Amino acid sequence: MKQKAEITFEEQETVILRQSDGYLVDYCPRCQETVRVLTPEILAILIKVSEREVFRLIESGRIHCVETKRIYVCPGCYEKGLEV
Repeated sequence: MKQKAEITFEEQETVILRQSDGYLVDYCPRCQETVRVLTPEILAILIKVSEREVFRLIESGRIHCVETKRIYVCPGCYEKGLEV
């Protein structure tokens, strides 16, 4: 007689945003408010997609981005895009 076992893995991840690099506070014209914009890398971790997918969203105009020394994106645009 064969026995079957089910194994479940849980993953817990902590993201720490450091003020120097991980985020910037800026006005988002799409959300019409001042928000904490994040790097594409951090947004990708938070929404559990690839960083390339975040860049696709930027290129398609679905999320607002700010270009300074780095690119920063508005997480609110992503969240509001899911509601539509």
